[in-house]
Amino acid sequence: MFVQKINPLTGEADWVLVNDPGLGDEDDASADLVATSSYLDMLTDSRRNAAYAAALRRVIPAKQRAATAAAAATPASGAAAPAAEGSAAAAVATAQGVRVLDIGTGTGLLAMLAARALGVQTAAPVEGAAAAAEGGKEGGERGQEGAGKAPTAPLDAPVVACEVFPPMQTLARRVIASNGLAGAIRLVDKRSDEIKLQTAAATAAPAGDSTAGRQAAARAKLAAAAAGGAANLEPDMSEKVDVIVTEIFDSELLGEGMVPTMRHAVQHLLKEGGAVIPATSRLYGQLLQCPLMANMTGLRSAADGSAATPWSGPDGAAAAANHVLGTLAAMDAAAREAFYKGDELYEVREMHVDLLTSSSAPASSSSPAASAPAPGSGSPLLVPLSEPFPVFDFDWAAPPPASGRKATIQVPVTADGTAHAVLLWWQLGMTKEGPAEAAESGSGSGEGPALLLSTAPEWVQGRPEAGGDGGPLGGFEQRWRDHWKQCWAQLTPEAPALRAGDSVSLRFEHDDLNVRTRMLGAHLASTPTSTSTSTPAAGPASTPTPASSQVQAGAAGEAGAYAGPHAGPHGAHPTAHAKEVLAALRAEAAQSARLMPLLNCLAPQALLQLGDRPRLASFGRALQAALDSAASASSSPSPSAAPGAEVVVVDGSLALGLLAATHPGVASVTLLQESSMAAGEWLTAAAERLGVASKIRSVRAEAYFKRLAARPSAAAATASAPAASGATATATAGSAEASTSGAVATAVAAPVAAAGPVPLVLAAEPYYSEFEQLVPWAHLKFWRDFDVIRDATAGKAKGAKGAGAKGGAAAAGAAGGAQGPRPVACFPSGARLMAAAASLPELWRTRCALDNIEGLDLSTANAVLGVVGGEDEPGAEGGSKEGAEPSGKDKGQGQGKSKGGNASGSGDDDEDVWGDDDGSGSDDSAGGGGKGAARQPLPVLPYSIWQAGGGYEELSERSKLLRLDCSSHLDDVEGGAVLTAVRPGVCHAVVLWMDYDLSPPSGSGRSELSVTTGPLPNGGPTAAVQGVYLLRKPYEVKPGSRIHVEANFDGLDADIAVDVMLLP
Repeated sequence: MFVQKINPLTGEADWVLVNDPGLGDEDDASADLVATSSYLDMLTDSRRNAAYAAALRRVIPAKQRAATAAAAATPASGAAAPAAEGSAAAAVATAQGVRVLDIGTGTGLLAMLAARALGVQTAAPVEGAAAAAEGGKEGGERGQEGAGKAPTAPLDAPVVACEVFPPMQTLARRVIASNGLAGAIRLVDKRSDEIKLQTAAATAAPAGDSTAGRQAAARAKLAAAAAGGAANLEPDMSEKVDVIVTEIFDSELLGEGMVPTMRHAVQHLLKEGGAVIPATSRLYGQLLQCPLMANMTGLRSAADGSAATPWSGPDGAAAAANHVLGTLAAMDAAAREAFYKGDELYEVREMHVDLLTSSSAPASSSSPAASAPAPGSGSPLLVPLSEPFPVFDFDWAAPPPASGRKATIQVPVTADGTAHAVLLWWQLGMTKEGPAEAAESGSGSGEGPALLLSTAPEWVQGRPEAGGDGGPLGGFEQRWRDHWKQCWAQLTPEAPALRAGDSVSLRFEHDDLNVRTRMLGAHLASTPTSTSTSTPAAGPASTPTPASSQVQAGAAGEAGAYAGPHAGPHGAHPTAHAKEVLAALRAEAAQSARLMPLLNCLAPQALLQLGDRPRLASFGRALQAALDSAASASSSPSPSAAPGAEVVVVDGSLALGLLAATHPGVASVTLLQESSMAAGEWLTAAAERLGVASKIRSVRAEAYFKRLAARPSAAAATASAPAASGATATATAGSAEASTSGAVATAVAAPVAAAGPVPLVLAAEPYYSEFEQLVPWAHLKFWRDFDVIRDATAGKAKGAKGAGAKGGAAAAGAAGGAQGPRPVACFPSGARLMAAAASLPELWRTRCALDNIEGLDLSTANAVLGVVGGEDEPGAEGGSKEGAEPSGKDKGQGQGKSKGGNASGSGDDDEDVWGDDDGSGSDDSAGGGGKGAARQPLPVLPYSIWQAGGGYEELSERSKLLRLDCSSHLDDVEGGAVLTAVRPGVCHAVVLWMDYDLSPPSGSGRSELSVTTGPLPNGGPTAAVQGVYLLRKPYEVKPGSRIHVEANFDGLDADIAVDVMLLP
């Protein structure tokens, strides 16, 4: 297989060939991909495992009894077919002819549970399971990429398992072999819709015995040749199966392709009357009040975007931030209203919501993440407004058609509030429970309880009729799990206020992969308390009021400065000429119809961050400080005579770019963005609304740096004079052609002479959408961009890592000529890696080492899945070295291992990463040998702490590990700190994040202006992602306990390696 490696500094991607993925070898580039996946989380979900095991124990014996009864009732018609060889023959005999297909087997757990339910006798486990992977190695050497992995059981094996992900194919072979079931489970390295059955002609007689047989064989060869070779000639199963078991459900239920998969499998792979596990699914919904969700679906700001004098007053930066965000919020409200006026429905998104029912808004209510549903800090962030209601039912033995389905549902409102969203979850009916099956399964009654597995929120659990879990799963309390979350979707452009007794009409639809929804209207039982006079009267329940008339009043009230009848363009005075006002309103209406809502351009996390006014105001103050610094470094006789500055926003931040363009001391702004028509249209429209269209443009980052590399001094040469006042931009954000080929130095044409060189300000938030779900330091790409532009401005090519003088705040501009050096300032000027020791019990539990699961030994998987915990190992107590773990490696990066490597001796001689090096020097990492095998180190995990299972508590003060000087050249940096516990507790992790200094550090070494990506101390919701280093074993601390953390930043690939030492 190929694994993609992304360098976060450059954004460039390479593909690495991995011949033996999933073996945990030192050179296995797929190791981090597997270690950070959800496979381990699924295996530690005990209720999930118990539900599937119980369902198999019910369904398979019933099928066996039915097969036995049918065989007894049918007279023999001839000689029996010869039995299969080896252990498979005994397995088939024991299974009484019943066969099972496991679709998407992963580690092979469900296939092994099926084999055990069939009564298959286990053989002796393969020592180390090494032999189970040999077929994979040989197949890789032949370049067949999985196709050459020979199944370990014959065609008539009682269980067939298919898996398409190469690392899990290898791991499943090892796990199955270690449990002695290799002869009973046939593992097929294909998707289920690629599985081929043995033809009737092949089973009846050799091809040479009949003309029909020869013709069938010839057709098969031709088809195989067209499909890619002789490997496709071989059948994968001898016949259709009696039972299909699968767990290809995501949080949305359908996103992993369950509908098309079962549509094919039921038709082509399942016998008539066969069973599917799970048998049914039901999607549930519930109305919610949750301002956090509202702020993740659109930019909502109470600020007035029509401010006439931004950058004035005692805090001009805050006024400018309000001006920019107020304008964007009004435009987004109009775009949402226009876009969703027709039949457009809202997509669903996933989120853990349980924490929100007990969390309260932090003291700072200006951040959109901190908005509370009611005044005061004691209100929960989420309030249900209705009872749960069913949405769609799925019978997996009769999947819905490809055209999908639609439903309109009347939902009674049970509590007062604002309907921001609908929450969705699903409930699996594991079996089609009838009286006979219930009695046979040992329930002791004619109507045994149904086996129900649910992703319902905690306030619904225990209520099967409302979508919670149910059935004989006692002893398996449903605990937090990350592989399944709840889902949610907004309902209207602006959420309506509802009261208990009202009802709303919701429309839902689904296709093969997605669920969508929207509110059609509301029936108001009583007139709500409101200052609006345009709220429509309540209609009859059978004909709900259209959502458009219900919502428009709220939109106009909130965005009156933009859409009100007396508002002119850019905050024009109400007495402006009526024709001009009308023309402006028509132009804005046309523009709103053209713009996509911001939710269609930005991820919810980015929208939440965009709406943070205090944060943007901090960047405004940083901009002012950078302009002052550049002016003081200018060769002009006085700062007031300095030319207007050029600002380059290297991460393409829309709000930051517009904020800079509104500053009177800025002559031009260039946003380095990826090619996006929607983003370009937003920049163009917002710049026009703010009156700065002549000052700002976007350029594709790739084109910008390509031009910069070709002509290093171009930027300095063409920027040696200020922009002419009122000059027209050479390239607008809406022109893709101009953005690709325009000059890289300035956005204006025809510069005029000036007293000195144009100051250059480099800026970033920093935020890159492609790295949104990675560890915080993945966003350090801006530092590399700063470095390249500074070197080009100075007229020199970028040298080796670390080359050049420190302190680039005023780099020499060789191209400035007689006018002297070009002043250069940047923000952030530095980045600090911060850390805190913390309790994270639920996240740690889901990453814990595997042992016995439903009577099967899964410890072989520990060598690959990146686990923590497990049985005691040398060096696990105080004073142990937790190990140097790779960090910043996500599924999208997969960039090898940091120092330490495997504990088998492949790393540094004095390091025992996991405490399991016996000193023998033997390398058992590829042996897959259960408890004694070397483990794949767990990378630092990217998590938003508020989505990491709850129980978060910081046990130490927040400490700086290292500081990166972003005003100088990119280089390696080392640092560390001792985290001293200030309160007792159990430490599970060291949490890591970046604080960005927006101004140079003062004499005390601290920046007076900074922003953080850290978690809230109470674990509440934020827009940022943190890094989580899980300790190998929980560490009970008391005040004064110490944990030493060492960090090393690699300037070549922006990676940070972390060492943790528990001090005595």
